[in-house]
Amino acid sequence: MDSIFKNGHYVNKLLLNVIFLQSSLFTDLSIIRTCPEDPSTTGMGFYNRFKELFPQHVDNPTMPTVLALVVCGVCLVPYGKQSAEWVYCGMAYRMMVDLGYHLDMPSGTDPEPKNGVSVTETEMRRRICWVAYASGKFQSLYLGRPPSLLFQNGNISKEFLGSSEEMEQWNESW
Repeated sequence: MDSIFKNGHYVNKLLLNVIFLQSSLFTDLSIIRTCPEDPSTTGMGFYNRFKELFPQHVDNPTMPTVLALVVCGVCLVPYGKQSAEWVYCGMAYRMMVDLGYHLDMPSGTDPEPKNGVSVTETEMRRRICWVAYASGKFQSLYLGRPPSLLFQNGNISKEFLGSSEEMEQWNESW
């Protein structure tokens, strides 16, 4: 949240509109439809805003832009926009490689930045990379197209720093 209020580098308007688009897939509220009588237009206002904002972000790839493109691509499948999905995800993969996310930058567990990249940022880059990779594989299988993202020249670790609390048994006393 801090990044939203302080105009930080982990979120931008492009990503926020994609989050709203994705969230709109799970509601029946007519207020977020571009045509209140047509359920297939649910969330399309957010997608249209995404398309308006995107040209401002294409020349300067950032972490939230990469994430926005991947999530937007995935969100477009239920709307029957497979071609747009393929294009947006492809741009995300290329931006990700342009930013060097396919190259692991080990920073250990020291919270101080090394080579200008903190442990948190390294972990975020790693997770975005694997999300994009998995998304690309599923997309290729679903659409019957060859994978767009290959890690032949990458060296991303499969180890994450998270403790996976979500896998622990839930206890009501917490």
